[in-house]
Amino acid sequence: MGPQWALHAAVKGEEPPLETLLEPEKPDFIERLLPFREHPIYQSLDEATRRKLLSCGWLIYNERVVQVELDIVNPVCNDVIVGKLPGATSQAARESMAQALVDEAYHILLVTRACRITREQRGLENLHLPTTNVVQRTRELQASCQEPWQRDLIQLMSGVATEMCISRYLSLLSNASEIQAFNRVTTALHRQDEASHVDLFGTLARDVFTALEPSQQEFIREILPLPWIWFSEGEAEIWRSVLHQLGIPRADEMMNDCIASKALSASERIVTDARNFADALGIDNIHWERVAAKP
Repeated sequence: MGPQWALHAAVKGEEPPLETLLEPEKPDFIERLLPFREHPIYQSLDEATRRKLLSCGWLIYNERVVQVELDIVNPVCNDVIVGKLPGATSQAARESMAQALVDEAYHILLVTRACRITREQRGLENLHLPTTNVVQRTRELQASCQEPWQRDLIQLMSGVATEMCISRYLSLLSNASEIQAFNRVTTALHRQDEASHVDLFGTLARDVFTALEPSQQEFIREILPLPWIWFSEGEAEIWRSVLHQLGIPRADEMMNDCIASKALSASERIVTDARNFADALGIDNIHWERVAAKP
């Protein structure tokens, strides 16, 4: 990032008048991203209810981004700024992460505003969304650790993985012509910064890994793929809660079928992405078989 940040950061540019881009007649989300899109119970719902579920999908995606930025990514930025992570204590690293932290604050503003507008526009002001999977699982794994450095490295690898995964979803949504322009442009503004963040966080992970003791590197090998999988799983409990709140009939049956059919499981592509990421960083001997056995 460095000196080029001021030229390219979304927060430094002129923001388009987003609310003029609202197209209420268009859906808010891409239907193929719904985990139950092919289930007969969903298919039997009327058009208005399916549209409302698409709006819920948009809210789930965006409010997950807010949780991830606040609870996973921002703490990693803070750790670098205060010189907490080995291999990432230079002034250049600290300044780059401070710039990233400014970006993330702007992303949170964008997403929070988008969610407010969607809730008001679609009559979903009272919808409650539970904690997202990747945040919950990161906290649980950290709580199981005895050493502070283990908790720090879990935070780091979760932050790196979520930045990589967020970028893919932003690319998909910002180019989805079937959803309303307000949503496309909101995600495009967020995406504007993510390419540089992918490089920044990848470099951070490599620099920290290189500076670790052998036992700490072995710990990275054990945990590296987990947050990729957690982020990419289909938020079964959030969707179950949403379906109940909306009064969707046979909601549990539909969600249980989705779980049984692995419709909410992380795809092989995500595991491949994690492998490619590890290879690019020169982190070998990842314990893939242990990952497959973890809950």
